[in-house]
This record gives sequence, C-alpha cells and structure tokens, in this order.
Amino acid sequence: MARLFRIILVLTIISPFVSCSKEDDNDSGKVSKRTIILFMPYSGMQRYFAQNISDWKTAIGEGILHDERVVACISSSVSKASMIELRYIKGKGVADTLSVYEDLNFTSQAGIEKILHDVSVVAPAESYAIIIGGHGSGWLPAGTSVKKSLGSQTADSQIGIETVSGALENSGLKFDYILFDDCYMSNIESVYEFKDVVDYIIGCPTEIMIYGFPYLNCAQCLVGDVDYEGLCDKFIDFYSDYDTPCATIGVTKCGELDSLASIFREINVSGGFDLQKLDEVQKMDGYDPTLFWDLGDYVGLLCTDEHLREIFRRQLERAVPFNGHTKSFYCERSGYEDIATFCGVSISAPTETTVQMGLLDTKWWRECVAR
Repeated sequence: MARLFRIILVLTIISPFVSCSKEDDNDSGKVSKRTIILFMPYSGMQRYFAQNISDWKTAIGEGILHDERVVACISSSVSKASMIELRYIKGKGVADTLSVYEDLNFTSQAGIEKILHDVSVVAPAESYAIIIGGHGSGWLPAGTSVKKSLGSQTADSQIGIETVSGALENSGLKFDYILFDDCYMSNIESVYEFKDVVDYIIGCPTEIMIYGFPYLNCAQCLVGDVDYEGLCDKFIDFYSDYDTPCATIGVTKCGELDSLASIFREINVSGGFDLQKLDEVQKMDGYDPTLFWDLGDYVGLLCTDEHLREIFRRQLERAVPFNGHTKSFYCERSGYEDIATFCGVSISAPTETTVQMGLLDTKWWRECVAR
C-alpha cells in the first residue's frame, strides 16, 4: 500500500510514545542550530506514524543529534493535536509533551502559522526543517476527486500547497529543507511553489510505500550537515530489499529553480513542446490518463529546439543534484511500472484532464507557460 497525501497539516498525540521526563541533555533556553519539525496528519495512518516516531526515538537514542531539537506535531482530528519533543536522555530517545491543542483549525494558513510560531517559541533555532507525513497528490487542489485505494482524503482534512507555502513565508523562519513523506510531491508544480521559502525539497515523484521514509536508516542523514546524497542512497537501499521493492526519490535545490523556469519559458516562446509524442515520455504514475511524467524525459523528448533542450538538461542536473530509484515504481492502481529514464522530479502535461483539475492555475504554469 502507498501513501496518497494532499498536504494535511493537522496534529495529534500518540500516547505510547509520550513521557513526562524532564531529565534531558537539552538546554530548554538555548537557541539550537536547527529544529526539525515532524508534521503528522490525521489521515488514518496513525500506526505508521507511531512506527516513524519509534524509529526517530531509536535513532536519537543512538546519539545522532548534534545541535538539533526534534519536535513532532501529531493529530487525532482536524482540530485536536499535541506537540511533543523527541529527546536524548541517558542513552535513549524519549518523548515529552510540550503542548496540547483542543480547538485550532490546522487546515487553515492561520492554524499552520500558529503551530510554526509555537515551535519557534518552545524550540528556538537558527533554522528549521519540516518533515510532512501522510497522503499526497502533488499539485492537485484540495478536494480534487482522484480515485485512490488507500486512506481517506476527506475535504475537512485537506489544504492546498499554496496555503502551506504561505504559512512558511509568513512565519519569518528560515527553512533548510522540507521532506515530503508522501506520494507524488516531487513534482515541478509543487516544488516551484516553495522555491522562495526553503533551500531544499526532498520527495518522491511516484507513490511511496505506506511505511514511509525509513528513519531508523535515514535520520542520521537529516541532522548536522545534511547528507542529501546519502539520504537518497539509504532510502533506495532500504526499499530495494522491501516486500514491494519499489522507490523513487529526488532532492531539489530551490536556488536553481528560477534559472530552470527561465529556460522552460524560453522553450515555450521558441516553439514549445510536441505533445503528439507525450505517450512516449516516461510516466510516473499508473493513472489513465497519466497525470505525472518525468520532467527530464518530457523536455528531452518533446522540446523542438535541440540547443535549448541541452541547456535545460544541464540546468536540471543542477536543480535536482541528487536522486535515486529502483528498477520500477509501484502504483496502487496499476501495479509495477518500469523506469527507463529518471530525473527525480515529475511534471504534469496540459491535457484536458489536468486543465480541468486546475493545472494552469499553478504558479509554475502561470509564470513559465502563460507569460
């Protein structure tokens, strides 16, 4: 089964992992180098989130933290949640409750901003990172009906990516990275929305198994000097031996996206893309019609200008410097799908289906195609 998430930032308490210990090795008044925020949604996946928290606690108990704090925001409903901190105490990882929320709309931008503010007060840091877990459907607007066989995507627990990026921007905090532990979030339309509020974006262009990121293996790469290449390697190694041996991952360097967008605009002005060849492009899902295609293959096969095609390829390598994949990916709807070419980020073509879903309303298409 896979995670299918439309960014849901609603938070709750997982009682088996919460303690009230105050004997920790952290100085509560100290400004840390980085605070890592784990957003875990109300989405019917609580037992998998519990495993994620358990893996983080085990990794923290092994002494992986340098000058970081790890705060988890976990929800039991749209409006009820708890904030806990994962700490290192005497050779093991434990969890302490920091605050409880009884009536706060976490699907609103104001609600998200409230959470970010509260984290910055209880765990102040020079910079922050966010890991968002749950179901995912990329750039598709909240409430879009896309039939998927796992999990609930009810309207009251969904928000759009523009709401999340707006909250991050308004928070005034510096974000080193966002890790989307969700399906389909490494797509150009989504990462472009966040390009001005975070340095790096980590995500999967296809579905991810419901287990999510194997934090027991990967957490060490997300602390200190972040090892993005090592993270990709460990992620793919883990899933290569998984029951369903399928995984894809891409790391986007947001500072390179403006240049990538500029070349994409130039391609459109000079002659655009031959969409008659669209069926030849590497697809990143099993839907009919396809919604997500490999961005590198999309431009490589469809761009009609050879010179611009090569310039785009080189810039794409700078914009997505790290990626990885198994020989195939898995889609809940279609099963195993072969991967012949891969860049780490997908794109949605302007077909009748995607236009109806609102593709042309995304920031990427407004700024890179419509102008």
